[in-house]
Amino acid sequence: MKPLTRRLFLLLLAVGPAIAQSAEPPSDPAALIERSRQAFLLAGASIDYRFDLVSASGSKRLRRVSSLIRTDSKGDSTRLARYEFPEDARGLATLLVEHRDRDNELWVYVPAIRKTRRLVADNERDSFLGTVLSNGDVLGYKTAQWTHVANGEEVIDSKPCWRVVSTPSSDAVKRNSGYSKRETWIAQDTLVQLQMSAWDEAGRPLKIIHYRDLKPVAEQAGKWLPYLIEADNPAGGGSTLIAVERFEFLAKVSDELLAPTGLADEP
Repeated sequence: MKPLTRRLFLLLLAVGPAIAQSAEPPSDPAALIERSRQAFLLAGASIDYRFDLVSASGSKRLRRVSSLIRTDSKGDSTRLARYEFPEDARGLATLLVEHRDRDNELWVYVPAIRKTRRLVADNERDSFLGTVLSNGDVLGYKTAQWTHVANGEEVIDSKPCWRVVSTPSSDAVKRNSGYSKRETWIAQDTLVQLQMSAWDEAGRPLKIIHYRDLKPVAEQAGKWLPYLIEADNPAGGGSTLIAVERFEFLAKVSDELLAPTGLADEP
């Protein structure tokens, strides 16, 4: 048994059957990354967010966004986000679909021109609704497209964490994500991601994302929701604070509600 696997197994035994039953002990860092990724994928939910955006020059903007999310039986994850405020951006919508077995889909509806457009695959590196987070950060990253290496332990927000460094398995993944490396801090008690740092294609520090105020989703065992996400660009590219203002779990979300043709429809 590998050292990381052994420590995780002993930890899961120590913290009790509730956690041990939620996931098998990962056999390698890739399994640990996949477990932490799965923890954020809900069967369905309706969520209202507040975005506080600070630009590189220090100017501040407020955005309010309503979101509808779903993970289907195949494991495909879909996220619809629609601007509610400010008024001049109301109705702007994006639809992000992560497919397990093929390229992801990215759609955007622009109310000013009343058109829905599908974006090319490499738009995953672009900003998500003007935030420090990219579309890929919101969608998540396919575990198999990265090489994962354990990098010790560290305490984050008073919680002992495993550290895992992930590098792109190909130039295409590097180009599409915009990252030459990611590092993830995963809580040892819940196996949930608490922090992620990313480096750009040239190897320079690009962003740090903190997932805070995590709460278990009562309706779906083993799932968690961060009620606060803080993202910073250490090179002076601004910051983003995303806070959950309303959360409603949905056991089912219909295909019609998440179809690209419905992006123009007001909820």
